[in-house]
Amino acid sequence: MTRTIRDALFPSTPSERRAQLQEQFGRHLVEARNRMAAVVLERLAGTRRHPVPLVNRVVDQVRALEPATREAVARVVMDAADEIVMGILNLFASGNDAEMDGFVVNYAILAQIRKPESDEILEEVDINRGEPLVVIWNQYRKWLTRYCPSHLRTASLSSPGD
Repeated sequence: MTRTIRDALFPSTPSERRAQLQEQFGRHLVEARNRMAAVVLERLAGTRRHPVPLVNRVVDQVRALEPATREAVARVVMDAADEIVMGILNLFASGNDAEMDGFVVNYAILAQIRKPESDEILEEVDINRGEPLVVIWNQYRKWLTRYCPSHLRTASLSSPGD
């Protein structure tokens, strides 16, 4: 019997369990994105410095712009970050973009459930294979709507005194 790229890696996983972990993956992904978005916005607001001085000089130039222009820059930065995340998630799609030695390589997202402070795996579930099959990179926008607070989505940015 042959397997396809859409077949479950763990066929015994119930669809309901896979759907639950797909949603958790999305929540965790957006929460990680939100943490980084907050750091970027803190840097743009001047309340946090970047470890690379050149980046700080560029950020200082952005902070010197008019408030409306700063907000537009912040929106572009957040949109660009989301586009990068979607591009990375596209790597886990079943397309033909990843080639190696004349073959196509497909990657799977695997959830490994374990207790805190333990390395022992209690359960493994394939997130982007099997049923229900979700298009992860496309689902990202829906997860953003669910799990991203509006202030980290629209990237409102102002300086004291504006």
